Amino acid sequence: MNVGRVFALNLRLLADFKLSEEVTKEVFITTWERISQMRDDITFAAWLKSLTVSTALNKLREKDSRKNSDHSGNKLDKIPRKFESVVSLFDLDIMSLSERERIIFTLHEIEEYSDEETADLLLTKPKIVNESLILARQLLEASKNNVLSNKTIQEKMDELNPEINPQTDLWPSIFNAVNKMKMKTQDEIQESESFHEEEEKPEVVINKKSKHYFGEFEDKDSGGTKKKKFSDYFKRFKK
Repeated sequence: MNVGRVFALNLRLLADFKLSEEVTKEVFITTWERISQMRDDITFAAWLKSLTVSTALNKLREKDSRKNSDHSGNKLDKIPRKFESVVSLFDLDIMSLSERERIIFTLHEIEEYSDEETADLLLTKPKIVNESLILARQLLEASKNNVLSNKTIQEKMDELNPEINPQTDLWPSIFNAVNKMKMKTQDEIQESESFHEEEEKPEVVINKKSKHYFGEFEDKDSGGTKKKKFSDYFKRFKK
């Protein structure tokens, strides 16, 4: 139900089909791991979107894939031509923006994060967000695809498809990864239970005043070591 939305958001943030598929898979595996952490005061869709955004941004930070993402605007070169028909021309224009403008435009204009929320996610200031939005709009309006269109930027945003399906069937690999984690968890539970069962029982402290039979003890005498019953031993203390 949600794979198309998650993949579309990743694709607009990352501008990389293969990486977007990898992050989409990672998001759903993480969702399974953290589902118990979801708060009651938000919807599942909102929580999933937040998780997708944080995962994609972390991936960009980790790989530092676009160090030269300045205001010049880099042409999209990581989406194969055979996939260009999968996304709209406006999507291609968005993904052709340089990294900062692309991410800010996607978060602020498409996903409707506020200035402050967008700035917090990117560890920057609202002023930078506003400046990047102005530049992003200018670049989008100046694009070849937009010049040939009679629609405004807002009209194009309204027509954007919220779902884009990945070209690879991700579910088998997602299910396999989740099942491996489930099996690992079950094995750990069984090992823990087995460990507790095999734990040595605590040593019984014997009260020497008791007259009950507890077993045997070693009593040394001149003839050597002899085993006697505790009941025999306690007869000495009968009085």
